[in-house]
Amino acid sequence: MQELAWLEQTAISIWLRESEWGFFFPLVLHSLAMGLVVGINLAVALRIVGVAPAVPLSFMCRFYPLMRGGAVVILISGLLLLLAYPAKALTNPVFYIKLICIVAALYIARRFRVRLMMNRLHDQEALPSHVRTIAVFALLLWIVSISAGRFLAYTNSILLASSFY
Repeated sequence: MQELAWLEQTAISIWLRESEWGFFFPLVLHSLAMGLVVGINLAVALRIVGVAPAVPLSFMCRFYPLMRGGAVVILISGLLLLLAYPAKALTNPVFYIKLICIVAALYIARRFRVRLMMNRLHDQEALPSHVRTIAVFALLLWIVSISAGRFLAYTNSILLASSFY
C-alpha cells in the first residue's frame, strides 16, 4: 500500500487528478479507442457466428492494423488513468476481471486472424461449430470487460492509498 501511496504523490499522478483536462483527455481517448477495438472485434466475431455471411473473412483482416493502433491508444491512456488513481484500480478485483477478459478476447482475435481470416478458403465455407462457439465466447468476454470497466467507477473501496498514511 505504501508503494501505491508513493505513486499517487508523483508529479504526473497529481497532475492527472488535479488539472482541468489531465484526467479527461486520457479518458476520452480510452473510450474512443475502446469503441474502435471492441467494434472491430464484435464485427469479426459476429461474422464468424454467421451474421453477414456474404462478407469475406479475409476482407476483415484489413481492420486489424486499425485495431492494433487502437489497442496501443488503450494501453497508453489506460496507464495514464491508472496513474491517476492507482489504489482505486489495483485494490479492486473487478479491475483484474476486466484485464483478464481483455487479454483473453485479444488472444482469440489474434487466433482468428492467423487461423481463419488469412486463409481465403474460409471466406465462403461454413465454419465448424467449435469456431462459432469460440466467437460467442469472445463476444461474452467483450461484454464482461466493458461491464467491468464501467463497474470500476462504483466498486472501489479505496480511492487514494495516501489517505491511509
